[in-house]
Amino acid sequence: MEEEKVTVHHDMEQGKVTVHHDMEQGTVTVHHDMEQGKVTVHHDMEQGKVTVHHDMEQGTVTVCHDMEQGNVTVHHDMEQGKVTVHHDMEQGMVTVCHDMEQGNVTVHHDMEQGMVTVRHDMEQGKVTVHHDMEQGNVTVHHDMEQGTVTVCHDMEQGNVTVHHDMEQGKVTVHHDMEQGNVTVHHDMEQGTVTVCHDMEQGKVTVHHDMEQGTVTVRQDMEQGKVTVHHDMEQGKVTVHHDMEQGTVTMHHDMEQGKVTVHHDMEQGTVTVHHDMEQGKVTVHHDMEQGKVTVHHDIEQGKVTVHHDMEQGKVTVLHDMEQGTVTVCHDMEQGNVTVHHDIEQGKVTLHHDMEQGTVTVCHDMEQGNVIVHHDMEQGTVTVCHDMEQGKVTVHHDMEQGKVTVHHDMEQGTVTVHHDMEQGTVTVHHDMEQGNVTVTMTWSKERSQFIMTWSKEMSQ
Repeated sequence: MEEEKVTVHHDMEQGKVTVHHDMEQGTVTVHHDMEQGKVTVHHDMEQGKVTVHHDMEQGTVTVCHDMEQGNVTVHHDMEQGKVTVHHDMEQGMVTVCHDMEQGNVTVHHDMEQGMVTVRHDMEQGKVTVHHDMEQGNVTVHHDMEQGTVTVCHDMEQGNVTVHHDMEQGKVTVHHDMEQGNVTVHHDMEQGTVTVCHDMEQGKVTVHHDMEQGTVTVRQDMEQGKVTVHHDMEQGKVTVHHDMEQGTVTMHHDMEQGKVTVHHDMEQGTVTVHHDMEQGKVTVHHDMEQGKVTVHHDIEQGKVTVHHDMEQGKVTVLHDMEQGTVTVCHDMEQGNVTVHHDIEQGKVTLHHDMEQGTVTVCHDMEQGNVIVHHDMEQGTVTVCHDMEQGKVTVHHDMEQGKVTVHHDMEQGTVTVHHDMEQGTVTVHHDMEQGNVTVTMTWSKERSQFIMTWSKEMSQ
């Protein structure tokens, strides 16, 4: 044994336990190959790095924690189920990528730039949410086999734009608060409904051409009010504009296709409702309260987006026949929560900036990966249960302790490293018996004192 170095090698019919501890370099290395079950732990105290690798017939769990750079990276590939989490504390970024046979959930949170981006492609079902807090923009795009719902909200420019093309059914709403314009265009196979409201010019224009049935109304503010009702065999187009009350209301029922737009200037609200045989698109924008709500139910596919600027909250709920993607971002509390259940595949991410914690839970038919990182306490905990294969890693930076426990059907291996006490303990419990090795650093001798015990089963 060289000075300040400990090496333990244990081959019990190629069970393979290897421990290397170099006090001078400040490194701890543990390698455990139980017929290529593969558990590898490397801890570099000088560099401040912890690396854990677990390959159980290529189930693969990889955890890298760089204390100097402030990075935590988790990679879990369970036969290409693919869960990846990256947390960069220095840059202020949280990234989550989850590909469950190309189910595709991507979340990117950049605290420095003030951006939250969520992308969900469920076999090209396509839900995209982008929130830029610095620019004050919220963008939602949902393409369900080109059904396409698009919502853009620019708080700096004061614009709200909604576009809904359901196989070219075409509903378009544009609201420009700075210019004072509201524009609605609805082309249902060239049925064409167009509403333009220009507050600066004081004009309301409605054009409705249903196979050249055509209703056109132009009105200025000197007259005060414009009301148009057009029933073409109960096609039903109604537009009412009351300048004294400050309201614009449009209702269009084409054999219960149902498009409703209401704009209340006094209250500062814009509401759009579109029910195409209960396809259901609802958009509500309350300028006074600072809230934008989008609800899209295509035969209960269910996309809901709520943005509360006053409270600083963004919520996205997407239930595609209970595929369920939920994203909650609370800017005041500093929390980001992502929940993704694809037929109970279960990916959960919670990031609490105030408490300084990151928690990831991944249950792929009870494959069970749990990662918890507490920045305030200085601890990283990883639990991985692959059909009760059970790998647990706990790293306490404040106490200076690393513990690895691996429980397999053939036996258990436990490694405990106490940097403050200067001890390394390896315990291997197999069917043939138990082996325990304890190494304690002696300052008086400047070397490790090793204790060895072996107990064979009867």
